[in-house]
Amino acid sequence: MTYGLMVTLPLPIEAYQAIHSEVMSTQGDRPVPGLLVHFARATAEGYQLVEVWESKQDSDRFSEQVVNPIVDRHAAGGPALSAAPVVEEFEVLGLLTPAAGLPRQRDAQATST
Repeated sequence: MTYGLMVTLPLPIEAYQAIHSEVMSTQGDRPVPGLLVHFARATAEGYQLVEVWESKQDSDRFSEQVVNPIVDRHAAGGPALSAAPVVEEFEVLGLLTPAAGLPRQRDAQATST
């Protein structure tokens, strides 16, 4: 099952950028196994992170092995969060990516008849 994750944090977008930069530096050119989509955006309260994975296990493994140690280093000695992060997990439906391409109209008609 395709797994989606949305995390809203009460931290400035610069905190995301610092963590993201270190994750990318650690990861190098290697693809992240199972990751389909990742993006973040600034919000009025901080930032929001959205990811889509091939499975929850892929997400958990990457978080445990790569992301969490980096987040822990950045959080050490820093101020406490003003509110707990809000984590929303969801099943992803209808994901389209450039790599997967869109079905052509003729192909869609052929499969529906």
